[in-house]
Amino acid sequence: MPLVHGYSREAIGENIRRERRKGRSAEQSAAIAYSTARRAWRGRHRRGRLPRGLLRRSNPATSPLVLLALGGAALWLITRKQQP
Repeated sequence: MPLVHGYSREAIGENIRRERRKGRSAEQSAAIAYSTARRAWRGRHRRGRLPRGLLRRSNPATSPLVLLALGGAALWLITRKQQP
């Protein structure tokens, strides 16, 4: 099944679900989905910065947007940044 070409939360979540159904790990599924979303963004926006949600992060625990993939369903949780 081909991946959804888009960069919305719905497209990213659907791509994660499709990759999880194929048997990939949650981390690998998320990496593939975000990579697809970045390519879709660049296809429409040749210049400029990527949105914050599509940037690569070295530590996902510090990200303000957390994605949980449980049992084939993707849940989005928005957390507040913690003070250092």
